[in-house]
Amino acid sequence: MHDSDDIITIEGIELPESLLELQQASKDHDDALQYGYCMPSQVCSATGSI
Repeated sequence: MHDSDDIITIEGIELPESLLELQQASKDHDDALQYGYCMPSQVCSATGSI
């Protein structure tokens, strides 16, 4: 059904020299660090929605 679809992970949306605005915003908030398990999926979902 989706055999030819691309799969993009959190590593695949990074910029070579800097963080995406979404990644930087989550890094700037002290409480975001405790969400290391779910934060990558939230950044991927948000990036896909934009």
